[in-house]
Amino acid sequence: MRGKPFSARIREHIRRNVVGYIALFCFVIGGTAVAVPSPSKQIKKLSKRINALDQRIAALEGEPDPAIPASLPPTGPAGGDLNGTFPNPQVQEAGLNSGGDLSGPLSAAQVSEAGLEAGGDLAGSTVAAAQIDVGVVGAPEIADVLQRVVLSASELGSASVGGAGQPDFGTQSGFPVILFDPDTDETLDVVVRAPDGVTSNLVDIRLFFTSTGSGPVRWAGVANAVTPDSAETLAAAPQLFTASGPATVTSGQVQDFGLAASSANFQSGDVVRVSFTRDANNAGDTLTADAAVLAVVVSFTTGR
Repeated sequence: MRGKPFSARIREHIRRNVVGYIALFCFVIGGTAVAVPSPSKQIKKLSKRINALDQRIAALEGEPDPAIPASLPPTGPAGGDLNGTFPNPQVQEAGLNSGGDLSGPLSAAQVSEAGLEAGGDLAGSTVAAAQIDVGVVGAPEIADVLQRVVLSASELGSASVGGAGQPDFGTQSGFPVILFDPDTDETLDVVVRAPDGVTSNLVDIRLFFTSTGSGPVRWAGVANAVTPDSAETLAAAPQLFTASGPATVTSGQVQDFGLAASSANFQSGDVVRVSFTRDANNAGDTLTADAAVLAVVVSFTTGR
């Protein structure tokens, strides 16, 4: 059976026994216990204190009860200086004070790689030589890079241009270009050497071109490679890959056509020949103007 709150019962008890407490007080200090039938100064003073105590108790009862999780461990979104969800929230960066919460060095046991965000936790020049221990950074910690070999139209020699079945030199809007005829199939051959330290068999080859007209151009590409100091010959150079397809160009704009494939025949140091042919006789090639090639870009993946 539930009655009045305990605090209410205390206040009620004190009010009913004010006179008795005063008499007890007088007896303790050496006087004679005398019941005072009418309020005195001491009673008024004690009454004020009781009222003040009553107000404090009422104020405490008005405070909200502390939040108690409905289940343990707690679940749901975290708040305050925490971010994420329970039971595994993380501390927000905004909730940390520089020089206070993060004073002193951090050890490997205190930092999780999964908790670091590229461009956020390690932004800018925040990591210097003093933060990297000797011998702890190896190949797994360093990302591979893409090395590009760029051959512009102005860099190509006469062996690739101007002969039978080959495109011609020219210019468009002041840019040196290689011109592929709209009526005859013509092929451009370029040779590059694969850099040392190639870590992937994937080779990406792109041709960038423009035109004075608009429409689809049909390109075909093939790549062959020869490994130096091997039994392979130029005449029987192993084929890396071949591809063909259309690329639509808008007059005056630059369009690209790419070959991207992986081949087990490819390795570091290979001499690679790339051949691009405009398949002008194909029904899918309806561009009536020259296709003007600005550059050929060959990309290799290597270790840093």
